Parts: sequence; structure tokens; C-alpha cells
Amino acid sequence: MAGLWETYIHPNGSKIDTATIVTTDANGTVSVLHNRMPVILDEKDFATWLDAELNAPEKIVHLMVPASDELLMIEAFDPHRGKIEADAANEKKPARKKEKSDGQASLF
Repeated sequence: MAGLWETYIHPNGSKIDTATIVTTDANGTVSVLHNRMPVILDEKDFATWLDAELNAPEKIVHLMVPASDELLMIEAFDPHRGKIEADAANEKKPARKKEKSDGQASLF
């Protein structure tokens, strides 16, 4: 995902590290859930995104686009899973194993 970070230095000298995730319009897959989604960078664009010399907005704006619809999938889940009130037997069910995936898309 594309993010931005900086250390804010207050006039009194104190510092606060700040960060944000860059978002864009949702692709077709995500749009059924929300109108925005994180910018998901292709691995070939990591160096460009991270290069401070190139980070003028006009040089990286082409990277801030929705991911292809095929990159992500929506999968149902048990809304009770992980809740303290849930049945203890349910909590001990193993998570379904997913197919191995490469890259950042495997986070979703």
C-alpha cells in the first residue's frame, strides 16, 4: 500500500511521527463495500514511490489509481469469530488455509 510519513517538529521542539495511507477511488470489487480504497502499488513501482527526489506529486500521481478488479477478492467471514462472547468451540476452529499468493495483494 502507498503511504506517507514525516516527523512533525513542534515550535517547542517536541517531535511527533505521523503517517497516513493514501487512498483512491474504489475499484469494481471494493466499490460494493466502500467508495474509497488504499492505493496498492505494484512491486515494480516501490522504488519510485520511495525515492524522495521523485516524490513531486506530478511525478507519482500516475501511481495513485485503483487496483485492477482481479487483484482483490471479497470473502465472507463469521462475524462472531474473534469475539469474546463467541462460543469457545467456535474460537478453536482453525482458519481456512488460503492459496499461497505473492506480493502485497496477499494481505487482502
